Amino acid sequence: MIRYYVDDGASVPEPVECDPPGWPHRDAKGREQFDNSHFDTEAAAWKQLAASGAACVSLSNDHVLHAKRELRRALRHLAQRVARNEKIRKGVEAFEMLCGPGEAAR
Repeated sequence: MIRYYVDDGASVPEPVECDPPGWPHRDAKGREQFDNSHFDTEAAAWKQLAASGAACVSLSNDHVLHAKRELRRALRHLAQRVARNEKIRKGVEAFEMLCGPGEAAR
């Protein structure tokens, strides 16, 4: 019996001989026949590929959104550090104006 094999890296269903069909048997290439990898019809295999592709896109989108949130958080933290360092620099300048150059380093 010809069944249609798909996996996450596949771009098209692969027709493969399966005798006997179904789990726990192996196809002609030695792969176990699972419900989510071997299908009786090409249409069912295409449906699985489409669902798998949609899930990958959704997961990738989630990763991008997470990275954007982390980047915004890091930029806020960096802005706070820059503002703090600027206050320190101005304080050193003010101290040196009062006490003379190099006194802040002592």
